[in-house]
Amino acid sequence: MFVVGLIAAILASSLVSVVIVTQLPTAKGPKGDKGDTGATGLQGPAGESEISNVSFARVEVDADSTGSTVYMDINGASLSIVTEKNSSLLIVFSAALDGQANKNYSGYVYLRALVDSIPTSPSGIEALYINMGETTHDPMRAFVFDTTVIPGTHNVTIQWMVATTAFTAAMSVGSTGTLQVLALPLS
Repeated sequence: MFVVGLIAAILASSLVSVVIVTQLPTAKGPKGDKGDTGATGLQGPAGESEISNVSFARVEVDADSTGSTVYMDINGASLSIVTEKNSSLLIVFSAALDGQANKNYSGYVYLRALVDSIPTSPSGIEALYINMGETTHDPMRAFVFDTTVIPGTHNVTIQWMVATTAFTAAMSVGSTGTLQVLALPLS
């Protein structure tokens, strides 16, 4: 008998709650930040979308190595991209890197991007640190550079160097790197 009464009480309280909620007057809150919705505006002129001026280029980069203490082009890490307007170039180079140092030195492998032979920002990224006497493997990472350009054809190249002749650096064997460039028009 107690269980039946308990179930009846629960059902009754649920029903009362539903009746109370549905009978309460609903008040409108303050206007949202978008305001009232009105009629749809006029259609804009055709062909004015900036998306038509976005350019993209990509190239796969095969394994390469260096022991140079001056910046050298990474074989295959270059491409050309055409911009129709003043644009911001977003340059992404991704690769798995290996490095080896002799027992007396430690330091960095540096990367930089050039656009039309001019270094971009940032210039001289510390891409890989190598400890004395060790071989270092760094899994796939992406390095991002940017710059602005005027309309025209632009050549993008990735370069690298090691801090001392006691180092060698290489793109990991069996790994393919990529160079990707996105050109976004400036207003």
